Amino acid sequence: LPEILDYVDRNMNPTWKDGGLYYPRNEQTWVDGKFVGVTPLSGNANFAYARLNRKDGLNKLYFADWAKTRLAQPNLAEVSRHIDIARAVFLPDRNVLVVTARPAHGDAGGPARFEFANVHSCGQSWRLEIDGVEVASGGKEVNKTDAPMARFEGDLLVVECSIERQTDIVLRWS
Repeated sequence: LPEILDYVDRNMNPTWKDGGLYYPRNEQTWVDGKFVGVTPLSGNANFAYARLNRKDGLNKLYFADWAKTRLAQPNLAEVSRHIDIARAVFLPDRNVLVVTARPAHGDAGGPARFEFANVHSCGQSWRLEIDGVEVASGGKEVNKTDAPMARFEGDLLVVECSIERQTDIVLRWS
Protein backbone atom coordinates (compact mmCIF):
# COMPACT_ATOMS: atom_id res chain seq x y z
CA LEU A 1 0.00 0.00 0.00
CA PRO A 2 2.71 2.58 0.80
CA GLU A 3 4.28 2.07 -2.64
CA ILE A 4 0.93 2.49 -4.37
CA LEU A 5 0.15 5.68 -2.45
CA ASP A 6 3.63 7.04 -3.24
CA TYR A 7 2.94 6.37 -6.95
CA VAL A 8 -0.45 8.07 -6.72
CA ASP A 9 1.11 11.12 -5.02
CA ARG A 10 3.84 11.41 -7.66
CA ASN A 11 1.65 10.89 -10.73
CA MET A 12 -1.96 11.86 -10.05
CA ASN A 13 -1.78 15.54 -9.12
CA PRO A 14 -2.73 15.57 -5.40
CA THR A 15 -4.50 18.84 -4.60
CA TRP A 16 -5.58 20.48 -1.36
CA LYS A 17 -8.97 22.20 -1.45
CA ASP A 18 -11.13 23.40 1.45
CA GLY A 19 -8.83 21.64 3.91
CA GLY A 20 -9.03 18.25 2.20
CA LEU A 21 -6.69 16.30 -0.05
CA TYR A 22 -8.15 14.98 -3.29
CA TYR A 23 -7.01 13.93 -6.72
CA PRO A 24 -8.67 15.81 -9.61
CA ARG A 25 -10.42 13.79 -12.29
CA ASN A 26 -8.16 12.93 -15.20
CA GLU A 27 -9.66 11.41 -18.37
CA GLN A 28 -6.20 10.60 -19.75
CA THR A 29 -5.23 7.12 -18.64
CA TRP A 30 -1.56 6.99 -19.71
CA VAL A 31 1.12 9.69 -20.07
CA ASP A 32 4.75 8.84 -20.88
CA GLY A 33 4.14 5.19 -19.98
CA LYS A 34 2.66 6.00 -16.57
CA PHE A 35 -0.92 5.35 -15.54
CA VAL A 36 -2.42 8.72 -14.51
CA GLY A 37 -6.19 8.21 -14.93
CA VAL A 38 -8.34 9.34 -11.99
CA THR A 39 -12.07 8.71 -11.71
CA PRO A 40 -14.19 10.85 -9.35
CA LEU A 41 -14.63 7.87 -7.01
CA SER A 42 -10.89 7.17 -6.86
CA GLY A 43 -9.88 10.80 -6.46
CA ASN A 44 -12.47 11.74 -3.85
CA ALA A 45 -12.93 8.51 -1.90
CA ASN A 46 -10.86 5.43 -2.67
CA PHE A 47 -7.39 6.96 -2.26
CA ALA A 48 -8.44 8.70 0.96
CA TYR A 49 -9.98 5.51 2.33
CA ALA A 50 -6.81 3.58 1.49
CA ARG A 51 -4.85 6.04 3.64
CA LEU A 52 -7.24 5.65 6.58
CA ASN A 53 -8.07 1.96 6.36
CA ARG A 54 -6.78 -0.23 9.15
CA LYS A 55 -5.55 -3.70 8.24
CA ASP A 56 -8.50 -5.63 6.77
CA GLY A 57 -10.85 -2.86 7.96
CA LEU A 58 -13.24 -2.97 5.02
CA ASN A 59 -13.22 -6.76 5.01
CA LYS A 60 -14.07 -6.82 8.73
CA LEU A 61 -16.82 -4.24 8.22
CA TYR A 62 -18.58 -6.31 5.57
CA PHE A 63 -18.00 -9.80 6.94
CA ALA A 64 -18.16 -9.18 10.70
CA ASP A 65 -20.78 -10.98 12.74
CA TRP A 66 -23.17 -8.14 13.50
CA ALA A 67 -25.02 -9.86 16.32
CA LYS A 68 -28.50 -8.62 17.13
CA THR A 69 -27.24 -7.53 20.55
CA ARG A 70 -24.69 -5.21 18.95
CA LEU A 71 -27.26 -3.70 16.58
CA ALA A 72 -29.54 -3.00 19.56
CA GLN A 73 -26.88 -1.02 21.45
CA PRO A 74 -27.24 2.74 21.88
CA ASN A 75 -25.70 4.69 19.02
CA LEU A 76 -25.42 8.06 17.35
CA ALA A 77 -27.92 7.67 14.52
CA GLU A 78 -27.82 11.12 12.93
CA VAL A 79 -25.95 14.41 13.28
CA SER A 80 -26.07 17.84 11.66
CA ARG A 81 -24.10 18.05 8.41
CA HIS A 82 -21.76 20.80 9.62
CA ILE A 83 -20.48 18.67 12.52
CA ASP A 84 -17.55 16.25 12.34
CA ILE A 85 -17.58 13.21 14.60
CA ALA A 86 -14.13 12.28 15.86
CA ARG A 87 -15.43 9.44 18.07
CA ALA A 88 -18.70 7.63 18.66
CA VAL A 89 -18.40 4.47 20.72
CA PHE A 90 -20.65 2.51 23.07
CA LEU A 91 -18.80 0.83 25.94
CA PRO A 92 -21.13 -1.95 27.15
CA ASP A 93 -18.97 -2.83 30.17
CA ARG A 94 -19.44 0.75 31.47
CA ASN A 95 -22.96 1.36 30.05
CA VAL A 96 -21.82 4.58 28.41
CA LEU A 97 -21.99 6.09 24.90
CA VAL A 98 -19.21 8.60 24.18
CA VAL A 99 -19.33 11.01 21.25
CA THR A 100 -16.68 13.61 20.44
CA ALA A 101 -17.96 16.26 18.04
CA ARG A 102 -16.48 19.41 16.56
CA PRO A 103 -17.38 21.95 13.88
CA ALA A 104 -16.53 20.75 10.38
CA HIS A 105 -13.27 22.12 8.96
CA GLY A 106 -13.68 25.79 8.17
CA ASP A 107 -17.02 26.03 9.99
CA ALA A 108 -17.32 28.45 12.91
CA GLY A 109 -19.69 26.16 14.78
CA GLY A 110 -23.12 26.87 16.13
CA PRO A 111 -26.42 25.04 16.62
CA ALA A 112 -26.26 21.29 16.08
CA ARG A 113 -28.68 18.37 16.27
CA PHE A 114 -27.79 14.88 17.46
CA GLU A 115 -30.12 11.88 17.30
CA PHE A 116 -29.41 8.91 19.56
CA ALA A 117 -31.02 5.51 18.93
CA ASN A 118 -31.68 2.61 21.30
CA VAL A 119 -31.48 4.84 24.38
CA HIS A 120 -34.01 2.63 26.19
CA SER A 121 -32.01 -0.57 25.64
CA CYS A 122 -29.62 -0.05 28.58
CA GLY A 123 -31.95 0.60 31.46
CA GLN A 124 -34.59 2.96 32.66
CA SER A 125 -32.43 5.82 33.88
CA TRP A 126 -29.94 7.83 31.79
CA ARG A 127 -27.90 11.03 32.13
CA LEU A 128 -26.58 13.26 29.36
CA GLU A 129 -23.34 15.17 29.93
CA ILE A 130 -21.71 17.76 27.70
CA ASP A 131 -18.04 18.34 28.51
CA GLY A 132 -18.54 16.74 31.93
CA VAL A 133 -21.59 18.79 32.95
CA GLU A 134 -24.92 17.00 33.31
CA VAL A 135 -27.46 18.79 31.11
CA ALA A 136 -30.33 16.29 30.85
CA SER A 137 -31.61 13.13 32.42
CA GLY A 138 -34.56 10.86 32.25
CA GLY A 139 -35.92 7.42 31.64
CA LYS A 140 -38.67 6.73 29.12
CA GLU A 141 -39.16 10.51 29.03
CA VAL A 142 -36.84 13.48 29.47
CA ASN A 143 -37.24 14.49 33.13
CA LYS A 144 -34.71 17.31 33.25
CA THR A 145 -33.04 19.41 30.60
CA ASP A 146 -30.87 22.51 30.91
CA ALA A 147 -29.25 24.66 28.22
CA PRO A 148 -29.43 22.18 25.36
CA MET A 149 -32.82 21.00 24.24
CA ALA A 150 -33.35 17.26 24.78
CA ARG A 151 -36.55 15.45 23.81
CA PHE A 152 -37.75 12.17 22.42
CA GLU A 153 -39.03 12.03 18.86
CA GLY A 154 -40.43 8.54 18.60
CA ASP A 155 -37.67 6.24 19.86
CA LEU A 156 -34.87 8.73 19.17
CA LEU A 157 -33.40 10.99 21.84
CA VAL A 158 -32.85 14.32 20.05
CA VAL A 159 -30.34 16.74 21.54
CA GLU A 160 -29.89 20.24 20.19
CA CYS A 161 -26.96 22.27 21.46
CA SER A 162 -24.25 24.59 20.24
CA ILE A 163 -20.94 23.08 19.11
CA GLU A 164 -18.25 25.78 18.93
CA ARG A 165 -15.17 23.59 19.52
CA GLN A 166 -14.32 19.95 20.17
CA THR A 167 -16.99 18.74 22.58
CA ASP A 168 -17.57 15.46 24.43
CA ILE A 169 -21.18 14.28 24.66
CA VAL A 170 -21.71 11.35 27.02
CA LEU A 171 -24.81 9.29 27.70
CA ARG A 172 -24.64 7.19 30.90
CA TRP A 173 -27.10 4.59 32.10
CA SER A 174 -27.67 3.35 35.63
